[in-house]
Amino acid sequence: MRPIKQMVLNVQFALNIVRTNNRPAASVAVGEASRYSLAMEINLLVLNVGNSRIAMGAFGAGELESVVRLPADDTTDWPAQIAKIWQQIVGRENAAIVGASVNPPAAEALEAVVENATNQRMVWIGKQIELPIGVKTETPEMTGMDRVLNIAAAYEQMQKAC
Repeated sequence: MRPIKQMVLNVQFALNIVRTNNRPAASVAVGEASRYSLAMEINLLVLNVGNSRIAMGAFGAGELESVVRLPADDTTDWPAQIAKIWQQIVGRENAAIVGASVNPPAAEALEAVVENATNQRMVWIGKQIELPIGVKTETPEMTGMDRVLNIAAAYEQMQKAC
């Protein structure tokens, strides 16, 4: 598997864990033989920007270390929480900040806060990290990133269209 595709799948796995209250998504249990490469020792600050909430999770050596959820429309706590979570992985090998968003205005604001709080540039799935599948809907810009990534992760697990 291409490394970038594996990274996207690992990030989607991470986003799903952050989204589901620290539990792996129902289709992927931790420890189960799967295509997700937890052995990649990912060190990520993962940001899932929704319409009403922003979920942030720190993964150190592939393990979820913490999760924070904040309102998408109240930026007050963003800088402190981002800095606190980043401190859990800063200095680790290939530590990075990756986000996925269905809320462009909040994503833009969050990107600036992330850069100020961590002195790191974040990368976005669908921008700097290519989507693992194409979006062929009538209005691709209206298709949520979370849906596209979930489809890609399901396909990778099932090895067929669902």
